[in-house]
Amino acid sequence: MKLRCIAILNRRDIPVYMQNFDETPNEDTNVKYQYLAHTSVDVIEERMANGKSTDLYLGLLQTVGEIAIYGYVLNTGARIILMISVPEYIVRSAAIREIFQQIHAGYIALVCNPFNDEQEEGKKCIGIDTAYNVGAVIASGDKHHVLSTGYSRELPGNTHAEQCALMKIAARKELVPKTAVMYTTMEPCSKRSAGNTPCVKRVLESGIRLVYVGAREPPIFVQCTGIKELTDNGVKVVHIAELEAECKALNLHLERKL
Repeated sequence: MKLRCIAILNRRDIPVYMQNFDETPNEDTNVKYQYLAHTSVDVIEERMANGKSTDLYLGLLQTVGEIAIYGYVLNTGARIILMISVPEYIVRSAAIREIFQQIHAGYIALVCNPFNDEQEEGKKCIGIDTAYNVGAVIASGDKHHVLSTGYSRELPGNTHAEQCALMKIAARKELVPKTAVMYTTMEPCSKRSAGNTPCVKRVLESGIRLVYVGAREPPIFVQCTGIKELTDNGVKVVHIAELEAECKALNLHLERKL
């Protein structure tokens, strides 16, 4: 199997990574592979729209000349395109799938992990036996810069990470932009002790319409319905399942309660 090109495009079809593996790569082949990547995205969208595939791995998308092109879709909407020389022998689907899984893992860890900052925030928490360690970041969705950060108990009053991040914006007498996106290492809480507003309600009141979640809240203290409440109220929630274990690692001090 001879690898020709790997391309990764975000959900808006903008290339975020493209590597030409030809022995003598040049501008002509770069342009060729860019073209093939975009035409392959059209095939992916057609398959997904027709409901022909619910699997991340889409298999062979098309063959163009001497190049066989395979596709893989991440649950964030990003697409991975793998181009190889048409082999003289049958390539097992499992072999191609394994390559994609390796690329996927590397991409999540090094390229598109939106929780790097949140995990760093979460690591600032002082662990206690009655609450989680969580980190949150609010970013501008259009300008791609951080608006606010927060971590559990950062501010006085048994505060939560999402709460702290929103409070900092309010303290600056600013409004949360309509394009704002929230990233949080754990599902926003749906229930809190008397006198404390759940983070789900705070997110809804802020106007944020897109939330990325690293881990669902374990049923240690309460049965959390944060993701359901957000989606029921029109907020898009993306659960980055690939990062669940990494985000849960912030709460190893509660492991015995699981």
